[in-house]
Amino acid sequence: MTAKAHSADENFPGPAFGGDPIITALLREAIENDLTAIQSRTVRAVWFDGRRVRDIALLEKVSEQTVRRRLAQSYGKLRSALRYAVRYSQLRGQYDDAA
Repeated sequence: MTAKAHSADENFPGPAFGGDPIITALLREAIENDLTAIQSRTVRAVWFDGRRVRDIALLEKVSEQTVRRRLAQSYGKLRSALRYAVRYSQLRGQYDDAA
């Protein structure tokens, strides 16, 4: 089973934060600074280039499971790095709704 191809415009996590440009910028910065070069390359291939896990595995001559593991580790690091940004986004939404 392979991962579904993603469109960078539709599936980049920025829209999960209401398209907040600050959160999107923080996410891009975290990808560059908090991930290893291999993890960053893999996340970018999926999110920005719309590549499938299978295609990445073939290009890098690794198993699909290796690519999935890289993605899972990357997502964990990004969640950890951005936990306060996510909280900011949630709180901001509450204040915007109250206004």
